[in-house]
Amino acid sequence: NMMEHHHSASVQLASSDTGALAASGLGEPPSDQPEDTLNVDVMGLQFAFIMTYPDLGIVDGEVHVPVGKMVKLNLTAQDVIHAFWLPQFRIKQDMIPGQTTSLVFKATKEGTYPVVCAELCGAYHGGMRTQLVVHSPEEYDEWLQSRIAQGPEDVSTAVAAASSSDETDAEYLAHFAQSTLSDHSSMHSASMSSGSSEHMGHTPMALVP
Repeated sequence: NMMEHHHSASVQLASSDTGALAASGLGEPPSDQPEDTLNVDVMGLQFAFIMTYPDLGIVDGEVHVPVGKMVKLNLTAQDVIHAFWLPQFRIKQDMIPGQTTSLVFKATKEGTYPVVCAELCGAYHGGMRTQLVVHSPEEYDEWLQSRIAQGPEDVSTAVAAASSSDETDAEYLAHFAQSTLSDHSSMHSASMSSGSSEHMGHTPMALVP
């Protein structure tokens, strides 16, 4: 159920070189946030998410980040309360008019992941969704250069691009769910063939110190 855990902190364990850390949807920034954290301002409005990279002059209808880099999403809303939900990362945060909330995470696996609004926000709430694209460092640099070369995107263009899908929430999420299941199956097969006894219940994707 999309709304079931809206006001609770869902937890996922993810491994890194420094051990296992918990990922939560509370949106509390860590006290030791790195200086090179990638900041992205995210505006929620009926019925789209608009991402602005303040240090780069980029406006986009998707979130693009490099793998392995700490990311801070600064969330707010233009009109009514929305909620930024990354289901595969198990993190979620309210977007409130006149206030700024945040989500801090580090993506640990390249890929494309769905982002949906988890707060009923109006007649076209079901169409309020976009995606997070986690690039390799090289691919992220290429994306940056291509976006900078295009020049600043008009907000209305970003809104139109972010709201272009006619799929239902279930249809939209199904594309990503199938990909995730395939990844899990491949990893499980590899684990079994190597004789590993470690349980591979899910693929770690994000961590929040």
